[in-house]
Amino acid sequence: MEGTHVADIPLAPVDAGGASGSSTNGTVQLLRDEIRYFDGVIRSTLARKSLLEARLRSLSGEDDTKDEPAIGDSGAMAPHT
Repeated sequence: MEGTHVADIPLAPVDAGGASGSSTNGTVQLLRDEIRYFDGVIRSTLARKSLLEARLRSLSGEDDTKDEPAIGDSGAMAPHT
């Protein structure tokens, strides 16, 4: 399916009862594949952006993450045993 994108696919008509037409299942699968593809692109782009921003802060001396709790760290102290 590489090279085929949603914009290239004629969509089946939709009525109040749902989608109709024999190509509906194929269209639905292509839409799901396209969403999955772009979800991966978005996630990797955001991860790359975060890395670049961290590198920029590090190089420019603007590392302001020292005061922020780590992900998953509520800042609460562990109970004493």
